[in-house]
Amino acid sequence: MYIEEDLKLTSQSLSNKTIASHELEEMHQQVVSSSLLALATLLDVFASGQFGRSDSDNMIGESKHDVKARAMTVAVSSSENLFSTHKYFLDFLKSQSPAIRSAAYSVLRSYIKNIPDVVNKGDMRSLAATILGAFQEMNPACHSSMWQTLLIFSKRYPDVWITLNVQRIILSRLWDFLKNGCFGSQQVSHPALVLFLDTVPLKEIVGEKFILQIFQNLWAGRKLSYFSNTDQLAFFMGLEECFLWALRNASRYCDGVEAIYSFQRTLVDTVVIGLLWHEYLLAASSKFQDTSLSETTIASSKCSTEPVDNESRETFNVKYPADYEENLGKCIIRILSGIHCLEHDLLLVFCSTFQGNCLDIFRQTECSSQNAEWAVKFLILLDEHAVQKGESWPLVNLLGPTLKESFPVIEASDSPELVRLLVVAASVFGPQKIIQELISIDLQTREFLQYFNERIIPSCLREVGPSNASRLDLLLALLDEECFSEQWDAIITYLINSEQVGVSPGTVDNKISILAILIEKVRERTRKHTHLEGSCAYEWHHELLDSAALSIIHSFPPFRNSDAHFLFAVLGGGVEDDKISLLSRETSVLIYEEIFRMLMTFMMDSSFVWVRNICSLLSHRRNYSSRGFESSTNMLEMAQFALDVLNGSFFCLKTINGETELVSGILAAIFIIDWEHNMLTVTEDDLDEKQMGEIELRLIFCEAIHTFRSKICNHFFKSLGINNRNSLGTVLVESIKCIIFLDTKLESDRIISLCCQWMGGIFEYFCEDQFEEQQLLEQFLAKNDWWPLWIMPDNHLGYSFKAENSSLNASKNTLFVALVDKLISKIGFAQVIAAATSPSLTGEPIKDLTRNNLYSTRAWFAAEILCTWKLVGGSALHSFLPSLSEYVKHSSEYCLLDSIVRILLDGALVHGAGSGLCPLWPASYDEMQGIDEPFLRALLSLLLTLFQDDIWEKGKSLSLFNVLLDKLYIGDTTNLNCLRILSSVMSILIRPLSIRLVDSSVSDECDYYSKSKFHDSTVDWLERTVSFPPLNTWQTGEDMEDFFRLVISCFPINATEQLQRLKPKRYISPMEKELLYKLFEKQIQHAGASAVVSKLPLVQRLLSKLWLFQLLIAGRNSMKMIGILF
Repeated sequence: MYIEEDLKLTSQSLSNKTIASHELEEMHQQVVSSSLLALATLLDVFASGQFGRSDSDNMIGESKHDVKARAMTVAVSSSENLFSTHKYFLDFLKSQSPAIRSAAYSVLRSYIKNIPDVVNKGDMRSLAATILGAFQEMNPACHSSMWQTLLIFSKRYPDVWITLNVQRIILSRLWDFLKNGCFGSQQVSHPALVLFLDTVPLKEIVGEKFILQIFQNLWAGRKLSYFSNTDQLAFFMGLEECFLWALRNASRYCDGVEAIYSFQRTLVDTVVIGLLWHEYLLAASSKFQDTSLSETTIASSKCSTEPVDNESRETFNVKYPADYEENLGKCIIRILSGIHCLEHDLLLVFCSTFQGNCLDIFRQTECSSQNAEWAVKFLILLDEHAVQKGESWPLVNLLGPTLKESFPVIEASDSPELVRLLVVAASVFGPQKIIQELISIDLQTREFLQYFNERIIPSCLREVGPSNASRLDLLLALLDEECFSEQWDAIITYLINSEQVGVSPGTVDNKISILAILIEKVRERTRKHTHLEGSCAYEWHHELLDSAALSIIHSFPPFRNSDAHFLFAVLGGGVEDDKISLLSRETSVLIYEEIFRMLMTFMMDSSFVWVRNICSLLSHRRNYSSRGFESSTNMLEMAQFALDVLNGSFFCLKTINGETELVSGILAAIFIIDWEHNMLTVTEDDLDEKQMGEIELRLIFCEAIHTFRSKICNHFFKSLGINNRNSLGTVLVESIKCIIFLDTKLESDRIISLCCQWMGGIFEYFCEDQFEEQQLLEQFLAKNDWWPLWIMPDNHLGYSFKAENSSLNASKNTLFVALVDKLISKIGFAQVIAAATSPSLTGEPIKDLTRNNLYSTRAWFAAEILCTWKLVGGSALHSFLPSLSEYVKHSSEYCLLDSIVRILLDGALVHGAGSGLCPLWPASYDEMQGIDEPFLRALLSLLLTLFQDDIWEKGKSLSLFNVLLDKLYIGDTTNLNCLRILSSVMSILIRPLSIRLVDSSVSDECDYYSKSKFHDSTVDWLERTVSFPPLNTWQTGEDMEDFFRLVISCFPINATEQLQRLKPKRYISPMEKELLYKLFEKQIQHAGASAVVSKLPLVQRLLSKLWLFQLLIAGRNSMKMIGILF
């Protein structure tokens, strides 16, 4: 009742002044379409018997049936009334609303399915014209319900076709529908076509013509499916299903076996060859923009039927979508598989065309890769969608006869593309099956090997030509798992003459170039299959490969390009992940030993002493014959050959990682030659034309090495293992030391700059953590014949001091210290001097290396720098000392300072004082430059820095003072060296030793000071000095002056411009003043002014200092003393 009322509504009856007219129309359309769908659903529910089930479950069995029957009767009656009242709902099919039209189709489908008798015979014709002629429906939203209604109507009322003009009402509209790509409903309509064919009555159509027109019009609409992959798949699936249906149901349209076969043959010629295959070739040629294929090959695929002949020549310019060619190929293969199952002879029709197309390509004088690409791709599709499913027809009926017919042409041709077709075929079908098809007999293993050895090997390994690489691919593709060893042996023995190779160096013939390419292809194939069980390098290893490789590496220039090519091909390691060598490990080691010899031959010819020296060092690490070091006019060619092999097999070095000295030696040679390149480049501007001519060829090779070394990433060095890294780092560190101590060709600043740069590179390349960096630094700072100059580190004693030093060693020592000083500025004071380490980069704990040992070890080096003093372009005073001070301030590593001071003090005690500081005035940096003795100068400058920068305070001054007191006497004998340095040291220690007395009251100060050890020592020194004879009685060489200087140093004076403002630097106790006066009085009593003038210069200086100081402490009463003196 409600549905009927809703269907009678109009947009006017829904009128509401508050709602716009277009909204009312939408509401009306929704009401009508919903009502129609509800009616269709009700009919389906009633027909299925699902209505009222829950309410009738409690009824008795008989009453259930009664209720259901009554309800069904009411429903059918009401539905029939609606069907009649609304004139079969045909007016709704004319609605402008797609939703209403789709719902109307659904209602008609439901009536036809559930109440087929509702249609009167008198009204059948008009209903049939509407439903069977529905192909004019252009809205894809209606097509699903349209097809459902059309299919069930045609199946339920087959005789209705005779009442219509089939051509005008149905077929013409269907053709238009298909030509227009089903108006966008490809995914719905194309799968429905085969169902539609099954419902078409035979009497009303001309069978053969109807079927061909189906494909003609369906094909015409394919372009509208180009740009949607889903639409493409639906189109090809619909075409495939319709074709196979037509092939299976040919008897519907033809009588007799011959007529049926003739019709099937027409379908194959027209659809498979004329449409699909022709389009496939077009798609292949269009993709590569090559019409040469289209003109000849495509023309041969045409069939003289109307659908194909009407194709425009514009087809050649069509740009097909990316997946179109592949989807089309899959469709063809599925159809061919279906044809094979139905009628084998029909498949041969296509196979003949395929063979003709292939032969047409093979016979072309110029065959491009594009022309053969379609065949290769089609073979790959055959493998994926037919061969792997176990189907045999692709080989037996399609490819086998084609290859048998075309193999002589391919064999005679030099086209890589044609050979590639055989390669793909062998990969798809297997070696033995392909060979069997070529010779058309059943093969046993023996016959297969015989044909392979006698026909395939000579054909694939003939002289070099354009198809050479493809023929080698074919050779490898025809290797059969069952007889691989015999085949590989036959190939190697064909290429390498076992009677000649190894007899003498360089006896490998010209086939080595082909073998090199073959080995590269083997390597590529092996890398692709390394994940497979059993795919290992030893399967490809052959003794003749070892023999050939050794014969080449032991040969002499001139070398062929193929020689190096072959060597790095069999060695492997061209890329980092290529870890497979086709040679035995022993052979690989022998080859790299020869490469090492070649590089060292080049190094021995260097003009740089340090290069030759390091070369000698490397040669002594292994037992090499003298051949590698002989002078040769072909030395550069040998070196270049070695580099070529290394360039192509560099990562193979990791496979012989255990040969530490060899691997590190080769890498060291690369670095050293690279450094030589740097040096030559730096000095290039300083050379004249003749000198440049002499080094030009050498510089070119060095530059090649530099380029090669620059390509090696840090990761490679880090992956070598700690033994190789340590060995290599040691050699390179020694090389830098040799540069400093042996070579004098470069200016000092250039040498330092280059070596500092190289040391930084060594740390970067070979040190995984700071501990390894410290190990290299220890090696770098280790002693040798020229270094160090002053302090010798000793593992047992700690250190010792050199007694004599040559001037030559001094200059080299200065250069080396300057290098370290620059290195400190580059990587930091903490790393070089303090040997600071942080946790390793791997997170593992640092190896056992105590910091006390580190400090002790590097403390000697800090002391050495301070003793060296003068550096290139500066001095330790202005570079090293500020760095040391800054580091200690921020790190509080005072134990390092203790060690440095202890070493310098011990050195000063050994070497003595020489000229020290002026004992009367406070110490200054300007005075340091005048001290000749290195240890004393270094000690005083360091102490002055420590106390002036407030790094050390009174506690440290007391400790050092006590140390000096302990060393001043050896039993009852005075240590003269200690005495002589003590006055200079006291000039610095006085201030910190006195600092606690500042701002104290006089009584407190006197009491405190009189109890100090410093006071007691000063008093003792004064008493001893007072006991000495008068100064004017001293003779040259007497040592009483040292105590006299020591006493004066204990009473420094603040120097000012005016004499009246002079004052003592520290508090002076009464006892000290008394003893000073006694000392002054004793000197005055025994010497007048005229006597002093006539004395030694030393006496004059000491007396003048004593008088000046006495004047200062005597104050204003000292004017009487001046009168006495002058």
